[in-house]
Amino acid sequence: PQPVTVGNNVNELLKQMRKAGFNYTAQTPLFLGGHSLGGIVSQMHFFSDSAARDLPVRLAGIVLEGSFVWRGGNVEKVLAKDSPFQVLTLGGELDGNARLSRIAESFHIFSESANAITLALPGVNHYQFSGEGPIPPNVLDHDLQPEVSNDEAHELIADATVAFFNRVIGQERQQDTDTLKRLQDFSQQVLGPIVE
Repeated sequence: PQPVTVGNNVNELLKQMRKAGFNYTAQTPLFLGGHSLGGIVSQMHFFSDSAARDLPVRLAGIVLEGSFVWRGGNVEKVLAKDSPFQVLTLGGELDGNARLSRIAESFHIFSESANAITLALPGVNHYQFSGEGPIPPNVLDHDLQPEVSNDEAHELIADATVAFFNRVIGQERQQDTDTLKRLQDFSQQVLGPIVE
């Protein structure tokens, strides 16, 4: 991912969606996701003061997978009471690249924030957030062995993400509440001692 192309890529995708018959409006919620460095790059663009406003839809949230809120000024933007969007940070318990200690920092910083949720996913490593194609050398050198299969990891990631989407758009179901509670309890158990 390249910071200078992110906005153009998202706008091109929205044009293709319109062409395919998806009739969005300025109030249609859009969620962006980024894995690893992609999470940082998406923040560099969409946390700017004008980028989210320039979208033809409403940026409702950003999902960071094996990534975290970049310290370069974005923490304050997420913590702001008038933040126009929310952030879900998903960290793998066995992520050797986006280390659990960094996810714990996000967990601590955003523990009282209404705009952010930080969750540790049990048994998941860095690669499993994408889980397709060859493993990049840096990931191969640093990632830990997962304790869950790729299918199990993808189910955890999907369940957490859907629950977050539904909460943000005001359509939270009981299973979403249960999923978030279960993962928040696990996160407190795993991340809490790191930040205490």
